[in-house]
Amino acid sequence: MANPNWINKLKTRWGVTSDWQVFIILIVFACTGFSVLYLKKFLLPLIGVTPETSGWIRFLASIFVILPIYQVVLLVYGFIFGQFTFFWNFEKRFFGRLFGRKSPKSESESSENQNTSQSSK
Repeated sequence: MANPNWINKLKTRWGVTSDWQVFIILIVFACTGFSVLYLKKFLLPLIGVTPETSGWIRFLASIFVILPIYQVVLLVYGFIFGQFTFFWNFEKRFFGRLFGRKSPKSESESSENQNTSQSSK
């Protein structure tokens, strides 16, 4: 049976070579999501966020508390499933985008574009 098109797109996007790696990566994302949702029930009350707390406060608490925990749990599951390198690179790209840093590829492309535009003048 041929690969579904979406699997090939994920393999290309993520730079992996096998369908098995795509499957494992999707399993890691699923396990991480379920684990963080489970942990959220216990972590938010520890910092004083209850169901009666304002929606904005709950939202901000989720962003600032749960997001870092998600990233750590993602690396732990990545390690357990043998995909730590993929998820470490994924984290670096994520935080680079979050904090506005350019990836090394983008920097080299921009310097090439500058060299090309300067040579054409």
